[in-house]
Amino acid sequence: MSTITGTPDVSALARVASRQQSNNSSRVLGIILSLISLIACALSLIYFLILAVGWYNTPFIGAFMSDSLVLNETKTVSGEVWNGQQAGLRAGDRITRISGESGDVTFVLNDPNNSNLYSALLARYHFGTAVQVEVNRLGAQKVLATGCSAYTSDGTTCTYQVVLARLPLVDFLGQFIVGFVTGLVLFGLGVVLLTLRSHQDSARLVTDISAALAIIAAGRFELISSHQTVALWLFAACIAGAA
Repeated sequence: MSTITGTPDVSALARVASRQQSNNSSRVLGIILSLISLIACALSLIYFLILAVGWYNTPFIGAFMSDSLVLNETKTVSGEVWNGQQAGLRAGDRITRISGESGDVTFVLNDPNNSNLYSALLARYHFGTAVQVEVNRLGAQKVLATGCSAYTSDGTTCTYQVVLARLPLVDFLGQFIVGFVTGLVLFGLGVVLLTLRSHQDSARLVTDISAALAIIAAGRFELISSHQTVALWLFAACIAGAA
């Protein structure tokens, strides 16, 4: 009885080896990209903390705003009425001018440098200093309110005296720390997943999403304070949305 010995299919073995090499390369690339995501997230969290502490130590005008200096509806957490609100500033007002003993700056509509000019100006003042804040209050009809005078088709010009103060600590904790701690938790989740399950595609994907969500959560305060990382926040939101 004769024995038939088959010859190995060299081409099939080569395809298997090539496929394994490709999978290994893809896995290594995925791990590297996830590491980059976590490193970028860690650096962003550190930067957010530095910016927030610096902003907290700068006089507060008594209202939060967008990078175009339009006041938003952010509410107090402490229950304390902020000086700007007490003076008469309202959500929707656009700051057009701030004047005082340490400077006088007019903010041109749609100037991308307005936020930087605003931050630099307030940094020159001390807590307890009074400034004149001129705003444009949009509206089709004349606003009959204290401090409002000049009326144009673009809205009403109102001027208020605001005493610069520090944002109450409770409000700072509520507006920044909550989001920052959430970001730290999401970052930690990404680190754990990549450490324990780096070989799984789904774990690496969740790691990348966690890093993006950490930036979104921790960077929310930046959108209403110093506005230095708006582009980064939008990029992270796009990454999280696409995933």
